[in-house]
Amino acid sequence: MKKIIFFFLLWIPQLLFSQTQTIHIIDGCGKAIQYANINLFDIKDSTKLYSTVSDSLGSFQLNGKKGIYRLSVKCLGYEDYNSPILIDTLKTIRLQEASFKLGEVVVHKSTLNRGNSLLINIENSHLSKLLNLSKILPYMPFVTQSNNNIEVVGRGTPIFFLNGHEARDINELLNIKGSDIKNIEIIISPGSEYDASVQSIIKITTKRRKDEGLGGNIDVSLFDLGNQISETTNNLLNYRKGSYDFFANINMRNTRTSTVENQISKLQLQNNKERKQHSDLLNKWLGLDGALGFDYIANKLSFGGKYTYTWTPNYVDNYDIQDTYKLNSNAISKINSSNCINRKTGIHSLESFVNYNLTKGLILQADNYLASSKDKTKQNINKNSNSGNTNSGISNGSYDYFIFCQKILSELNIGNSILKFGSEATITNYNTEFCSSIANGVIPTYTKSERKERTVATFCEFNTHTSFIDLTFGLRYEHSLIRYKDGTDHENKIKWSNNNLFPSISLKKTFGNFFTGLNYSVKIRRPNYQELRSNVEYYSPLEYASGNTSLKPCIIYDLSLLATYKNFNAILSFEHRKKAIIQTAEKLVDMESILYSPKNIPKYQKLSFALSWSKSIGEWTPFINTSIQKPLLEFNGRNYNSIMFSLSFNNMLSLKNGYIFYFYTSFSTGGHIMLYHYKPKGEISLGISKSFFKEKLDVYLNWTDVFKTNKEEKHLQFVNIDLIRNSYRKVNGIILSVSYKFNLQKNRYNESNAGVSERSRL
Repeated sequence: MKKIIFFFLLWIPQLLFSQTQTIHIIDGCGKAIQYANINLFDIKDSTKLYSTVSDSLGSFQLNGKKGIYRLSVKCLGYEDYNSPILIDTLKTIRLQEASFKLGEVVVHKSTLNRGNSLLINIENSHLSKLLNLSKILPYMPFVTQSNNNIEVVGRGTPIFFLNGHEARDINELLNIKGSDIKNIEIIISPGSEYDASVQSIIKITTKRRKDEGLGGNIDVSLFDLGNQISETTNNLLNYRKGSYDFFANINMRNTRTSTVENQISKLQLQNNKERKQHSDLLNKWLGLDGALGFDYIANKLSFGGKYTYTWTPNYVDNYDIQDTYKLNSNAISKINSSNCINRKTGIHSLESFVNYNLTKGLILQADNYLASSKDKTKQNINKNSNSGNTNSGISNGSYDYFIFCQKILSELNIGNSILKFGSEATITNYNTEFCSSIANGVIPTYTKSERKERTVATFCEFNTHTSFIDLTFGLRYEHSLIRYKDGTDHENKIKWSNNNLFPSISLKKTFGNFFTGLNYSVKIRRPNYQELRSNVEYYSPLEYASGNTSLKPCIIYDLSLLATYKNFNAILSFEHRKKAIIQTAEKLVDMESILYSPKNIPKYQKLSFALSWSKSIGEWTPFINTSIQKPLLEFNGRNYNSIMFSLSFNNMLSLKNGYIFYFYTSFSTGGHIMLYHYKPKGEISLGISKSFFKEKLDVYLNWTDVFKTNKEEKHLQFVNIDLIRNSYRKVNGIILSVSYKFNLQKNRYNESNAGVSERSRL
């Protein structure tokens, strides 16, 4: 009965709207302007009659009788529109960009607080001079970036969207030119239209080029990090004719990274066993991927498709390990070993989208995604001890998956409100198979598993705008059916289902120059497929790792306050996790070894606060990002509650001769992240860039981790286990990036928005 009422409520608004006038808001290039604030006033006494916002296609509806009214339109980065209108004749409103001069750069109003997100204007600001998105992200509020690991403070790894649809290739995304980006939105509390596992989103909107013909860009980067030479290339061709866009790209990476690690492991048993380990890791990664696609974009109808193939013929981790074992402080053995893991992967994917703008304010969107992958892994182990014993072993594994996702979204304008509703479905098959000759009683000689997941969801989200407050309320229902079987002949079979309801609410209120947004949401953290694996992996004679096939999803309750005042942005949030997933360590039964595996615990809580500040002072743009995170975790009678404070101070200086100088610095006091206590660390990096040939050629030179201080040290204290591990991934060195654009064309493809969470789990 509840489901019937729920679907009935979704469709009631469609029966209520009356005859209205559809009006489109565009910029000087004819591109639709979304999220503009619209107010209609009585021409005689200026009484406010109507308020709304433009939708994703720049459209809105005017309700009222024929006659003369006064219309006000306001949007970040544009001149205000105030003019008398005839409600039955107005079709299009063109807004002019608002700006003021600052040196040689035109600067627009920088940040808009939308209650659950921040919209940062990039176009024609100092940030548009930066080489690409990877150089812009360090200047974004609440965003931290270390190498290619990007996080939103207190929200984990974000999902990226490009022009309204998910973007999965992070390397290609980070190479989007700064001059091609219009704005970036940081969403800290995604609504119900997104998968319930998505905790943060970074949306990038690019400019739309008007010129036609053949264009593209070629990007080449050379790395000398830790005396290891690497290179990456990204190549894009684009042909545009009218509303059609055809494109192809091919990318290659040939990288080598080196990591040095020292570890002390103690098993506090009847006879205290201690292991000191020194290891050198060399990673080699050869990868190729290519794509072919097209799209058609018009005012009412847009559609497109894309095929992608990703091939990794060689991904190798080579470990050279020296171990010293002590029993009651006396050395008992020394072992030199090597552990070589070689992985090969091939992924095919096909995606499509359709957007249709119906009359009377109704927009329909459909997204589809289909992919399959085959992954082969081979591990070779060799051990030599000081007693003369020699051991070796080989293990082989395969991971195969198939996934199909579909999402349908409708958007309906009702007066000064917007209703979004739709459905989403995913089908996933994930198979594993392992065989091993490592005979130690821990690693099975043969095992295989098969996991099938089917998830369907329906959602609605209602947003209304008034002169007093903005309100967004959403509800999402998800049903998942899981079938799992494992064993040598799949003799172990289980089946279960999950049903969850995820509400979300966002309130936005403005007090002069002070903007606030209060957000509450319920999310889910599903175990990824690596955490669900059935095999046991060999790390060393003292360490093994496995998955947990019985892991349950974690439910997350989140309350946050987002505030903006002038150049300051702040967020305060409290998170409560039920059935939290943590990585644990335990002593293997009848063995003096450690097994790492994920487990559910009853609860985990965290309090977070982040503050950012940025201001352009002449040609200098400083940016400060700070955060404090306080975990609240008790496990096996021990508290893991140490506060972690982080600070980053980034600077950009534009010189008159066209050079741009960069100075990046970051510092963390350390603290607890789940069961691990991290030690303080910091980093300083320098960079310089310049454009040539009328900004067609960009050159960027970067010196990373100048003083080799970005070293990670963490300490795990557990039942009968004391582990200290410090490691340094050799990121100290020089990066040279060169980018050439011809005909200044820009790929404007919109990728599929279906199955965001499931694809990230794979």
